Order: sequence, then C-alpha cells, then structure tokens
Amino acid sequence: MTVARKRANSAFMDGKIYVIGGTVESSSSLTWAEVFDLKTQTWKPLPRPANDYARKVEIRRGKLYVRSKLKEYLYDSKDGRWKELLKLGKFGHCCVIEDIKFGVHHDGKVGWYDSERRKWSMVKGLEDHRFRYPTIRLANYGGKLIIVWDYRPPPRYVTVKRTKGCIRRTFRCERKRIVSYQTKRIRCEVIRFEKRIGFSGLQIWGKIERSNVVLRVPDSFKVFSCIIL
Repeated sequence: MTVARKRANSAFMDGKIYVIGGTVESSSSLTWAEVFDLKTQTWKPLPRPANDYARKVEIRRGKLYVRSKLKEYLYDSKDGRWKELLKLGKFGHCCVIEDIKFGVHHDGKVGWYDSERRKWSMVKGLEDHRFRYPTIRLANYGGKLIIVWDYRPPPRYVTVKRTKGCIRRTFRCERKRIVSYQTKRIRCEVIRFEKRIGFSGLQIWGKIERSNVVLRVPDSFKVFSCIIL
C-alpha cells in the first residue's frame, strides 16, 4: 500500500483487493481507499463516494458495498463510480443474511430492509426484545443472526454491620455499601428467521434460539467486531 493504515476494511473482488479506511487523513479523497490489481501488481487510489466516510465494507453477489453512518453505496467497477442505494436512517448496526439486510434500530428493535418497497420493516415476533447497547455487533451465523454486546452488571449492595458503644450503652447499626463489579459480561443471542407472506407482502418473523453470557472480561476491554470462523 502507498499509505499506512490501521484497522482498515478490505475485500477481494474480480482479481483486485480493495482496502478502505484506516488512515489518519480520513478527509482526503486520495488516501481514503486503494485498489491492488493482482495482474499488474500495482496500487491505485479509489474515489470516495461523495463526502461520506465508510465504516464497513461488504461483498454481496460479487459486488462491492460500502456503508457509512447513514448511507450505503454500491461500487460499479466498470464505470468506476459509486451509486447511493439507501439511507440507513437510525439503523446503525447491520448484517446481510441471504441477501437481506438486517439491522438494529437505535431504539433496540430488529428490522430488515425491503428492497422492493425500498424501506425498513420491523422483524415480527421480537417486539418484546430490545437491544439498547452501544457496543452491539451483528454477524451471519450460518443463516441465523448472532447479536453480541458487552455490558456492566448492576452494582450490588452489601450490608455492613458495625457496633458502637459508650460507657452506658452498646448499640449496633447497619449501613449499605455499593460494590461495583470490575468485569464486563459479553452476551450472545442467536435469532432464527422465517419468511411469511402476509396481506402487505413479505414478512420476516424472528425467534430467539439461544441467549446466554459467553465470556467475562475486565472492565477495560472493548468489543470492536464480531467475526464468524
């Protein structure tokens, strides 16, 4: 690469390696992304879509998709241009399963993007479940949606008993003290989806198959991504 990068997004398509982001100079269009051609063994800069900054790169059906905070773009390798596909609105965390984009709304609800009607719809059957966590991450787990996040358990209260006395009397008092945890919990939920046809067209129903704490880590740990191996 011609520019040093850290935690960059990458993808392989049509004999080329796309490396996007991870630079300090994120505002520069020339350093935003690069493409490595395996045939010519050369690096070339990749133009940035408008003035947006990519956060995630995906390959779906042999096409390159880039998602920013509020929008999604498709790269046309023939024309060398980006096409704006949709506005994500408040769906900040997304994952593609069987060519359907699923996401978690900022209010914690799970939704999916209807490409025919070009709008987001909520997954039915999960109305009572909310995922309101800042570190939530999504991944495709064999056709199922896996949601991973970390959280701090609520503080526990410990009753401290003390004995006070004087010359004439002796009495006991109790006081509650808050004890905070020094570790985080990493929780995982697996959701299975089912397609149904309703009066308004296609509907997607979800059912939680598993929900449990998978790991305990120190409080200083942070969740960056979720990768299925």
